[in-house]
Amino acid sequence: FSIGKWGNDLQEMLRFLKEDVTHEIGYNNVNFDAQVQQFIIENNSKWLNLSGEEIAGIIYRYVQSIIDRQNERKFLDYPEWKLSIPQCDIFLINHWNNVNKFTSLKWLQFMLDWKDLREMNVDHKIGIHSEEELKECIKYCFNDIDSTLEVYNITKGNTDIELFKGKDKIALRYDVKNEFNIPCINYNDVKIGEQIIQKGYLKSTGLTKNDLYTIPRENVKFTFKDCFPGYYEFKIQQFKDFIDKIKDVQVKQDKQKFKLKINDLTLVIAKGGLHSEDGARSFKSNSEFILRDADIGSQYPNAIRKRRIFPRHLGEKWLDNYTGIISRRLDAKAQYKITKEKKYKAFDEVFKLALNGGSYGKMGEKNNWQYDFFSMNKVTIGNQVEILMLIEELLINNIYIISVNTDGLLCYLERDKEGIYNQICKSWEVKVGNDVLGQLEFIDYKSFTQTSVNDYIAIKTDGEIKQKGDFTTEFELHRNKSARVVALAMKEYYEYNYPIDRYIKEHKNIFDFCCAVRAKSDSS
Repeated sequence: FSIGKWGNDLQEMLRFLKEDVTHEIGYNNVNFDAQVQQFIIENNSKWLNLSGEEIAGIIYRYVQSIIDRQNERKFLDYPEWKLSIPQCDIFLINHWNNVNKFTSLKWLQFMLDWKDLREMNVDHKIGIHSEEELKECIKYCFNDIDSTLEVYNITKGNTDIELFKGKDKIALRYDVKNEFNIPCINYNDVKIGEQIIQKGYLKSTGLTKNDLYTIPRENVKFTFKDCFPGYYEFKIQQFKDFIDKIKDVQVKQDKQKFKLKINDLTLVIAKGGLHSEDGARSFKSNSEFILRDADIGSQYPNAIRKRRIFPRHLGEKWLDNYTGIISRRLDAKAQYKITKEKKYKAFDEVFKLALNGGSYGKMGEKNNWQYDFFSMNKVTIGNQVEILMLIEELLINNIYIISVNTDGLLCYLERDKEGIYNQICKSWEVKVGNDVLGQLEFIDYKSFTQTSVNDYIAIKTDGEIKQKGDFTTEFELHRNKSARVVALAMKEYYEYNYPIDRYIKEHKNIFDFCCAVRAKSDSS
């Protein structure tokens, strides 16, 4: 539909919206397109005697007011519940409105190797001056619509892109809406998780949402030792000295990190997690050595459960609700194994969101009702102490540790020490209370190559490949795949020993050679 100098389809558009449209799908439509549409629906009766060009001018000025208010962080005229037509907004669902993930449709077109990546042919401040310009503008609009449909299908899981294939975020939201009576169609994953936590807590306490922000909170000073689990112990003097060094240090909001070096293993310990300092190197399993990765399952939820950690101002009913969701997730997993019904798989995912980003993650968010800096650090710092206990026991038994991160470690294990390794892991699980939940999950690799702790390619014994950082070839759509051909060439080299220069010369997808930069507001 076109409204302007060369035609006025306003009444036809309004008739179409009223008679033929039950809901709409778009990109940033809740806070933009639907705002403009609602303005037209509510004000068109005043424009009966105006020309198409005059009406277009009114709509244009309203559009600019929306942009100005968004820039000034002011409320818009129409909250979602006031919109005449229900909206499905893939921009909000994928959390691409988040400051750290902000993603334009143009950027998605680049990430998807889109057939036609173009700018609008006219400057909106100047306007359209011919029917030819109008036709080109309409082509531009249809190109955006086509790419929006593509992103919608990806969000539905209808894609060959492995990261998204079969993962229907839209269906998940309808399942949650029907099961929990939460209006979550346009909620991001973390918000869905938080709403489930909140709903359960309000039900158990009889409080209202408004009450959550009036509960008094106590800000206390605390040290690293205040966050240590009661069962921690160390045997090696270097570990004891390190713990003595940090235990009385006050935990602050600012960054704090400490180093612990033992033999050729250097660990960096910070409030939020720990990791090793790794250089560029490569390992292969063989007849003498096993490359084994051990990750702690459900690390944060299990830490909260077993150490009975909860936001202090919310009390133990928060914890009761939280542990209840752990049980519901385990039940959903079991039900899916038995029935293979997709809704149980969806509930498993939803409860996972609630247990991590929707609750633990919110303990560190100052404006959130669950914010408790002390409790959050009891989780993270306590977890690091536990991993240090495992690292120490492995080192005592001369097991070589290649790399360490927040929730696991990779060892180059002599085959005749496999029994000792397994025994150490089992004993550690019992000692720290991970023998019921939070057990170690093991993966054996054929090869492991890295340039740093967060940049590596690992080939599992079953042939599956794990890639991270510089070695990544499959990307979340808000990321940057610039010069992807480099990582693709490295993957072929480490998987099949295919020459890197030959791969690059033979590679046919020109998009994999492209680079993109997000322009800043002051870019010329």
